Amino acid sequence: MPAKGFLLFVLHTHQPFVALPADSIGFGEDWLFEVIIESYIPLLDMCHRLLADGIHAKLTFSLTPPLTTMLRGPATQQKFLRYAGEHLARLEKHLQRRRGDGAPSAEQMHYHRFRRARDFFERLWRTDLTAVFRGLQDDGLVSLLASTATHAYLPVWQALPGSVELQIAAGLEQHNAVFGCKPCGFWLPECGFYPGLDYHLRDAGVKYFFVDGHALLNAQPRPVYGIHAPVHTPAGLAALARDARAHDLVWRDTGYPGNPAYLTGHGEPPLGLRVRCADEGSNPYNPPHAYGRCLEHARHFVSECRERVRSLSALADRGPLIVAVFDTEHFGHFWHEGPQWLELVIRTVASEAPELRLVTAEEYLRLFPTNQEAVPSMSSWGWQGYGETWLMGRNDWIYPELFDAWQNVESFLRGARRLSAGQRACLNQYLREFLLAQSSDWAYMLHAQQNETYVRNKLQQYFKNMKTLLLFAEQDLVEPDILHEIEVNDKIFPDVDLVTMRAKASPDFLRE
Repeated sequence: MPAKGFLLFVLHTHQPFVALPADSIGFGEDWLFEVIIESYIPLLDMCHRLLADGIHAKLTFSLTPPLTTMLRGPATQQKFLRYAGEHLARLEKHLQRRRGDGAPSAEQMHYHRFRRARDFFERLWRTDLTAVFRGLQDDGLVSLLASTATHAYLPVWQALPGSVELQIAAGLEQHNAVFGCKPCGFWLPECGFYPGLDYHLRDAGVKYFFVDGHALLNAQPRPVYGIHAPVHTPAGLAALARDARAHDLVWRDTGYPGNPAYLTGHGEPPLGLRVRCADEGSNPYNPPHAYGRCLEHARHFVSECRERVRSLSALADRGPLIVAVFDTEHFGHFWHEGPQWLELVIRTVASEAPELRLVTAEEYLRLFPTNQEAVPSMSSWGWQGYGETWLMGRNDWIYPELFDAWQNVESFLRGARRLSAGQRACLNQYLREFLLAQSSDWAYMLHAQQNETYVRNKLQQYFKNMKTLLLFAEQDLVEPDILHEIEVNDKIFPDVDLVTMRAKASPDFLRE
């Protein structure tokens, strides 16, 4: 039976950039290590397990430069191995103490998960998860999206188009360096779009991107197929829209993860492990029972998609598309059974739903290259759908500092002729500090009142570093120890020449 409709999973894979000394694990890194164990490794393992059974996962992953920089860093890799080893040792001692009274199956489950994660990471995958993603991409099993340099929410930077161009260009450069090819698809952080952004993406070589559903529902003109087909923007790029119904079925606040059979999100002493069900912690976790619920929910999701495809295909002259978009860490880290559920969905589609086909965006656009032209509206997938999360009373103080910082470096580059090696090093690091400060993570955490002291200190340090670096460049007098300290602390894409990248985009910079 030919497919009547298509299902596209997009997993947004990102963590804010942190770089700590090799002998310490602090804020951000412990979170990253949890996500590696609970989400990244299980999902990568799932893709290989499906392939062994002749099934292509057809997942789309966005991987941001902050995350890939950390995943490729030798210090981060070694700290992860130490982190996993220490947890394994504590778990093993705990299980030995409880051997006589029968340790709960959940604790055994955690032990085997840590051991498997460490073994996969060290022995099978040689500590570099980005190489595993690249291998899956090269074999045609997954699609990888590029993203901006530091996960900036671009609509708030519309007034500084040069900074938008630099975010895009540096992100694409880093993606190409890590994954060995220039990507067609692009992840807009927070699904943040504004009319005109598509021209910047087109000029950088991007072919398609993703937006939230209301970006198409409010597009001009209104798309005939709503969110169930891409539109082509005035710049010629395809915009694909997130499906809210598919998202809500799987989201922790509204869908399957709230089932009481699943593992709670709260750890218990002495090891901080999750060992009870989500039914207010009253029952021990029962993995076989949770698996049964997972299978039910996977079949329900596929059934819902099949029914929607049937009803939509009767009204359209093409196969309707359902785009299911999630943060990758939702599968495993927030919802323990998430990777298992996703695998069961993929297997169910492959074996029981011939009218539903898993695709990547590239495949769908090859099948349906002609689409309606429309201008998506300014939007995000944040609270209330627009920019309030990243521009409101708790975080708006960030932007005057950064607007001044950008104008200061632009003025310097416009007036410069040649740069000494020291000036170029300072200005490259200046631009790294600027890009890092643009990250949407900091504004989001201030909005959500999470780790506010850390975020404020982090941003103030970026601002201070930029003032120091610009002073060095203006005087052409570098203090090497200070420059080295800043470079070590904020060592993101160190091989990208941001000064040259910016100068190429502006003919009046660095005139020889």
